[in-house]
Amino acid sequence: MNQPIPDDPAAGHQGPYTHRASIVIPCRNAASYIRRTLDSAVTSVLAHTVHGPDPASAFRIVTVDDGSSDGTSDRIADFAATSPVGITILRNPENQGVSASRNAGAAQGRPQYLLFLDDDDEFLPDHVGSCVYGLDSSPEAGFVRTGVELADPVHPSWYAAIRNTLVINLCVRIECHRFIGGFSPDPNLRTLQVEDALYSSLLFDTFQNRMTDHVTVRYHRRPGNAFDRQYARFSQPPEANITALTPEEERVYPLVFGRHERAAFLNRHRADVLKRCFQPT
Repeated sequence: MNQPIPDDPAAGHQGPYTHRASIVIPCRNAASYIRRTLDSAVTSVLAHTVHGPDPASAFRIVTVDDGSSDGTSDRIADFAATSPVGITILRNPENQGVSASRNAGAAQGRPQYLLFLDDDDEFLPDHVGSCVYGLDSSPEAGFVRTGVELADPVHPSWYAAIRNTLVINLCVRIECHRFIGGFSPDPNLRTLQVEDALYSSLLFDTFQNRMTDHVTVRYHRRPGNAFDRQYARFSQPPEANITALTPEEERVYPLVFGRHERAAFLNRHRADVLKRCFQPT
């Protein structure tokens, strides 16, 4: 299960792609809840393929165990043994972070589209179908973003910010993922846990998109996860100015956002240059 994804003539997608889409799931010490996450991904793929033109073999779930010590990979392997959707299991020998893990998963094969799912969240049944249809019917769009069901309520003023900085509600063309360089491995981003926000911002700054309010994913709060660490802030209006940063996070904050501004400028410049290449002289 750790071999690269081969070309699959049965999947019906030849040329530059080996398969229709990859669902990339980084995971760490998720043995107690990874089955729920995997089951939601499989259910969403099957809901799309049961009546549509794409067979289940056109989709691949790629899990990346990021140095777990609780048997997470064993739980995934048990699930994969009977899964109707193919599952590739990658293992990092030590914890490398969510960015490196997602990039490793995205590099498996040549999918047309990329979807991302965290190890404690869920796709709703129509997520895969909504995303694939969205990009298929909008060739000008580089990515699709859907609505999010929050497992715990937040102040209404925060919903848009949360929805627009997650990646579990994204579907991205592989070319767009590669153009922005994937997820940044900057360790300071990892300290602040803003890898998702930067990735989302670079996509939004660089490519056209298709947005829908239709809710297709469920975002869970679990002790210690990103949602939980910010929950006190999200429970109050933004003007309350509640900070949840640790001293280490305060230290790296200006470094991160300085680099973000430079990265955004570089991607806009690259996009402008690329557009000019296709303009008549």
